[in-house]
Amino acid sequence: MIRIQLHLSEAQDRQLRRLARRTGSNRAELIRRGVDLLLRTDTSVPDPLLALVGAAGPAGRPDVSERHDELLYAADPAAAAP
Repeated sequence: MIRIQLHLSEAQDRQLRRLARRTGSNRAELIRRGVDLLLRTDTSVPDPLLALVGAAGPAGRPDVSERHDELLYAADPAAAAP
């Protein structure tokens, strides 16, 4: 484990100590869990699946459920290549 030094506001430290007492944990563990949560929910790296949203065309098309493959692969230039 790497040791670091950080600065918290008085309110952050007070709330962190309170949470540590309530959960039976310590501040370092809570900070590690917070960092893990932040890293898991980082949205700066786009999810490639989100590129599919809207790829089938405008919402409300009545034939999307029957033609989903055709509509999705038509939006993918790599799929159109021989």
